[in-house]
Amino acid sequence: MLGFSLRPEIIILDDDRDVGETLELILNKLGYQSVFFDSVEQGKQYFERELNPIVFLDIHMPGTSGLEILPYFKSLDPKTQVIMMTGERDINNVVTSLTHKASDFLLKPFSIQTVQIAIQKAYDYYVILKEKDLREEVIMRDLRLASRVQGKIFSIPDLSPYKVEADVTPVSFVSGDFNVILKRKSRSFCFWGMWKITASLPGSLRF
Repeated sequence: MLGFSLRPEIIILDDDRDVGETLELILNKLGYQSVFFDSVEQGKQYFERELNPIVFLDIHMPGTSGLEILPYFKSLDPKTQVIMMTGERDINNVVTSLTHKASDFLLKPFSIQTVQIAIQKAYDYYVILKEKDLREEVIMRDLRLASRVQGKIFSIPDLSPYKVEADVTPVSFVSGDFNVILKRKSRSFCFWGMWKITASLPGSLRF
């Protein structure tokens, strides 16, 4: 695996300031940088600039639902891992979150250990997706370079000044063989089969 040594900055988006600030303290204790927003628009604007690897998103936000905001984050960066939070044990919310590719679903109140496990799992998966993107980028770059090199080495000559013509007649004695007979000295010719040019008949072909 490629190394990503720096710990990610994590977005917390929750309308409850007490919950958001508590989660900030937990993340700081675990060694992560975090930024908290209780405004959906401010959180979205920040994410558009930073494309953070991990987002903690509350399901119940003012005037909207976290389930409606989740696809927005995934559309900007499919690699971003969104961890949903709620104080309600609603199985439908869990199913909807997973359908929209949420990384995890945490019930409030949550312990430090629960948060740590969720972050580690989310970030490990983010790193896998990041490495996949990097490998694909390297492969595509190498293919483009190889294509340019091949084009220079095996360049196709300009054939516009030439005119290609051929008369094909079947060989009388060998079924399936063909030969091309040159009719004018100014033209090039090609042939298939066993042949020789006789001394008595210059320029003629005998098969």
